[in-house]
Amino acid sequence: MAQTPIPRARPSRKLRWALGLSLAMNLVVLGLIIGASYRFKDADMRFRGPQTHSYATAYVRALPASERRAFRRSLHGVGGGLPGPAQRRAHFEKVLNALRAENFDAQQVQGVLDTQAEAALGIQKAAQRVWLGKVRDMTVSDRAAYADRLEEILEQRPRAHRKPPRD
Repeated sequence: MAQTPIPRARPSRKLRWALGLSLAMNLVVLGLIIGASYRFKDADMRFRGPQTHSYATAYVRALPASERRAFRRSLHGVGGGLPGPAQRRAHFEKVLNALRAENFDAQQVQGVLDTQAEAALGIQKAAQRVWLGKVRDMTVSDRAAYADRLEEILEQRPRAHRKPPRD
């Protein structure tokens, strides 16, 4: 006696769409994870906000990797009167409140902007002092190699998320 095969029930159209959508979403999430890990794989490439090809950026990028790390560490807590994270957040809160207020107080916002500009200038001056000290302590051959790396950086076309040259 031959057995007749039992026909399999096909999944409904809704179920097939749901499974396809689930697979697509899993692939999107996987792509985001892989992309983020690739983008942020180097500890020196943590997100630091918009990067511009400014004077300071080139000088710091030309330093050897170990010197860049030491440079950043040496800037923590410099200037004495520079605002910490809580103070910086409070400044932004003042601006946010002013922006949302029915009667916009431009003078209050200008005061906050002036305070932020003074802090930025303080950080810039401290960074210049630290940088100049590092360059002053270099040997003649180290300074020449540093100048070569700086020139290489200055000749490159600006690109987003470029890694500094390796030592």
